[in-house]
This record gives sequence, C-alpha cells and structure tokens, in this order.
Amino acid sequence: MQYPNLVKYRKSSKISEQLRFLKNMVKSEMEGEIQRNIKLSIKNLSTPLEEESGIQIDWEHKVKDYIDMVLKEMEKKKGDG
Repeated sequence: MQYPNLVKYRKSSKISEQLRFLKNMVKSEMEGEIQRNIKLSIKNLSTPLEEESGIQIDWEHKVKDYIDMVLKEMEKKKGDG
C-alpha cells in the first residue's frame, strides 16, 4: 500500500532540514563577516586614538566580548519570540 502523503512529508521534511542547514551556514558566514569588518574598523581607528591620547586599550578583546554579548542576546530574543 502506498502512502503518498507520507512520501510528500518526508520530502518536505528533508527540504526543510536542508533549508535550515543553509540558513545556519549563511548566518554564520554573515556573523563572521560582520565581526571581521568591525575588527578591521577598530584596528584602523584605534591606532590614531592611542597615539593622540597616549592610552593603549585592548580594543580587539573588548569588541569581541561585546559582539559575543550581542549575539547571545539575539539568541535569547529569538528563543523568546
């Protein structure tokens, strides 16, 4: 006995899994690109600021911590919504 709805469900489920996988890949790539852009911007801006002020700050570490915090908050909101 054939179950056409079951076959459709399996195909749909497999497609949904593939789409989730692609979505996660794209999301990770975008997050990485954003982090690289921010780090590059901070690196370009921090040198003149440090030279003018005479104060050296580990901007890269602080920015990484901030980005991690923002990503965690986004995940929390995603889970709530």
